[in-house]
Amino acid sequence: MALDILQRNHAVIKHAARHRAAAFSCLTALLARDQVCQMLARGTRQLMALLLIAAIPAGLLASWQAMGARTETLGDGEIWPDAARRFSAGSVQFVDARSRDEYARGHPPRAVLLNTGEWESLIGGFYDAWEAGKNIVVYGRARSDEPATVARRLRVESKLENVFVLKGIWEEWPRN
Repeated sequence: MALDILQRNHAVIKHAARHRAAAFSCLTALLARDQVCQMLARGTRQLMALLLIAAIPAGLLASWQAMGARTETLGDGEIWPDAARRFSAGSVQFVDARSRDEYARGHPPRAVLLNTGEWESLIGGFYDAWEAGKNIVVYGRARSDEPATVARRLRVESKLENVFVLKGIWEEWPRN
């Protein structure tokens, strides 16, 4: 009888050991899955925090730009359109550095055509329109070097001061 009880206990213990190993394996898998979930949750929280941190300066910059603030800087001798508009009408001479055809399609009132391709034939017309002491604002096509070249030539060859290159869109002015 004692042997029978021992054998039964041994069978129960073996059975329990097998189930304990399976239970341990299951528990290990659950813990590993839980650790993965915790890592994913922590990573998601960190990502959301980074996105929020990045969104704050981006939102501030967007609102600053919406209020009309500029993010570009002016080069030497450049002027923004709003600053050029503040010159009184009689104190500024606009110089159109585009082609003759572009000038004919429209330009600000009293603007004079002067470009490097026709410099010799056009410089006289500029001198006829210009008065000493006037601010000179040279404009042209967007992303063109022509306005800067014309302004440089006016400064160097004609020894004129107060020569500016319009940075931005000249088309905001009324046209002739």
